[in-house]
Amino acid sequence: MSKKTTLLFCFILAEISACFAQHQTGFYLVVESKNNCTHWVKSFDRKNNFCITEKPIIGETEFESVSGIQYDQAKQTKLVNLKLTKNGFTTIKTISKLPNCKLLFVVADRGVGIFNGFDQRVGQTIPISGSLISMEIDWVVEKLTPLNKK
Repeated sequence: MSKKTTLLFCFILAEISACFAQHQTGFYLVVESKNNCTHWVKSFDRKNNFCITEKPIIGETEFESVSGIQYDQAKQTKLVNLKLTKNGFTTIKTISKLPNCKLLFVVADRGVGIFNGFDQRVGQTIPISGSLISMEIDWVVEKLTPLNKK
């Protein structure tokens, strides 16, 4: 094989692999020590990097459903509700009691929300909100809507 053919073959193979690669989705622990971090993820807007655990604390299999978008004109926000399975709820309830615990909500390899210090009572349904003009919530719903078809 010529060098051009080999390069083209490698490029096509990389593209095919990317198409079949699993996206990271779930709640991951944020690792505070940035030294020797082996698992980085970018924020939705690509402005921030987060060091997270390799595996999620609550994976996508623990997501039961995601609601449609609700709009609050007065607060200039939009909101969706993510419903967890009973196992997911038990895990997040336990994790929420740990001091200084930060979880990053990752959807399709993008950090879309950070939960630190669960001030409120944790429920089986987690509200996820954003600015009325942000496309982040719309993107989360688009990526997680297949959950509703399980």
